[in-house]
Amino acid sequence: MSDTERIKELQARIFDRNDLTKKRMSIKGYFIPFLWVLIGYVSHAIDSASLLEQTMLYGPTWFFFRIFQSAEDTSPYIGFVLVCIPTLAFLLTYVARAVTKPDARATYKAEALAMARDQGLYPISETAKALQLSGAGIPLATLNSTLIGIDQGADAGHIAVFAPSRSGKGLHLTATLIQWTAAAVVIDPKGEQWERTASLRNSRGRVYNIPYHSINILQFFDVNDPLELRELYTILLQTWRDKDPIFAEKAFSLFEAARDQGRATDENMLRILARWANSSPVLALHEAQEHAPYAVARFTDGSPVDNMNKFSLSAWGTFTARFTPYISLIDTISRGEIPPEWATKNRTIYITYSLQTLRSAGAVVSAIIAGLIKHQQRQVRKTSVLIAIDELPETAIPNIDSYLATVGGYGMTMLLYAQSIAQLREIYGHDRAEAIMANLNTQLYYRAADQATAKYLSAALGEQLAVNRSVSTQTSEERHEAQRKGKETEDRQSFSQSYKPILQPAEITALPTAAVLIFCNGIKTLGERLNPFNNSRLQLPPPPPLQPKIKSITTQHLILPSEVVAVSPIIEHKSATGPAPELVRSTSPQRTGPMAAPPPWMDEQPPIDVYHDTPAPRTVPLVKPQPSITSDEDDIYF
Repeated sequence: MSDTERIKELQARIFDRNDLTKKRMSIKGYFIPFLWVLIGYVSHAIDSASLLEQTMLYGPTWFFFRIFQSAEDTSPYIGFVLVCIPTLAFLLTYVARAVTKPDARATYKAEALAMARDQGLYPISETAKALQLSGAGIPLATLNSTLIGIDQGADAGHIAVFAPSRSGKGLHLTATLIQWTAAAVVIDPKGEQWERTASLRNSRGRVYNIPYHSINILQFFDVNDPLELRELYTILLQTWRDKDPIFAEKAFSLFEAARDQGRATDENMLRILARWANSSPVLALHEAQEHAPYAVARFTDGSPVDNMNKFSLSAWGTFTARFTPYISLIDTISRGEIPPEWATKNRTIYITYSLQTLRSAGAVVSAIIAGLIKHQQRQVRKTSVLIAIDELPETAIPNIDSYLATVGGYGMTMLLYAQSIAQLREIYGHDRAEAIMANLNTQLYYRAADQATAKYLSAALGEQLAVNRSVSTQTSEERHEAQRKGKETEDRQSFSQSYKPILQPAEITALPTAAVLIFCNGIKTLGERLNPFNNSRLQLPPPPPLQPKIKSITTQHLILPSEVVAVSPIIEHKSATGPAPELVRSTSPQRTGPMAAPPPWMDEQPPIDVYHDTPAPRTVPLVKPQPSITSDEDDIYF
């Protein structure tokens, strides 16, 4: 039996309750037609002069007909009318009653269907009509060859697809990118969505491929807002994963220092942080002191940079350990090829970092997604945007539960993919995973491979009315008494009702490969997974050619000048050629341009051993969004 046939069988049992409307046919109903044909065949063998068609038609009445025909010497048709038709009609009536005699369980069907409706399980025909998708939107599955989904712009909430590896969730995302016509962001670790859909979506609006195209995160985060700066810091240093983030929290001052230095030098603060992470704390903090003395003082607790306490050094180690994996990606996230108005121009952004890169530097992708969301939330005009995140646990966006609760009002729809619910709980914890699930109005589950998801689905589907039939056999005395009174002897049967899960966990793990359990805004159903390549008319040309502007990524430009030497005050300097050199007090690289000299308010340095909680006076303008390095040619497609 094919997957489609098995799915239809399950649909009929669960949603139409055909298990309560089965027709009972006794063995007599099958045996009598067989006996009729057999006697007709034997009659033909005995009466070789007869035609086989006649003997088959007359059956056991053939010989009576022959006797009647000989006695009356009439036409055989008269015998057929007088003998065969009455006999045949009687037997057919008997067979029909045997076939159509309903099972007594059918009396419970109305109650069972009412109970199913109360739990959101409607007949398949009704569900297909209610969720039918005929235009642009997000497809979910097929119900009896009817495509169901959520219309684009319907504000029907966010969607999650839970599917084990190699179960076909990539095909669902492909079908979605074909059906969705508005702007989109796609995390595509395998690059398969780019290969399949980039050309099609390029015909609707330009497509970008990160890391082949760059994006300046600071164009989307307002780092002059302390809350957005802290959110960027939380994402990049992943402090939300720490049980005791005391050292990581200390490093927030480094982000403030990089922001202030970027403000003064017109340098991207992410590049400043990358340079510091690739250097020693003494060199980096001496550089930072020139433009951000108060932030440096907060980081060192007022201690001299050359003689930091162990707490500050431990915080520096946490900063460098977590920021260093991003250094090789810094050119991609600090240059502005992708314009801030990408959504209003109906563009599509594919983020194709590999799974290996996501595991080590997934926070960069989280920062990109968070920045795009933040920018859209600041826009006056609401624009439809699809944010599709494949392998959500690898990306691990920290505030995903908050985004799910708020971004829908700004026209954004989030489409999340994970292998199981257990993955969410492992990354976000039980409570936050439950909050995420509560904000997913539509959930799709491919055949579960783990017992935790199977048990969850069994409970989520609910219960159904079960009718149990019991049979009691008559004793020999009872049979004899019934025969004496001329009554029919048969076994007594009785029915009782109970409640049981619609699908047991074992049944869920044994569902057909193509089956998809769908929970959509209060409707529960079972459909067949999407496969856009089954459509022979679908033509997906290859993607546009990529001509990366970032041909090579190195870290040489992030290293402080080699002629500057610094010695750690904690670690004893060992050299075979001579004594340790003197500590260098100022190690900031030479600058040119209008900010070569420090601003006037920097002439008086604060005492190094005093903790300052008041921010430095701003005599230089706030950071402005850096212009895109592209020109009006940005509107030209590949």
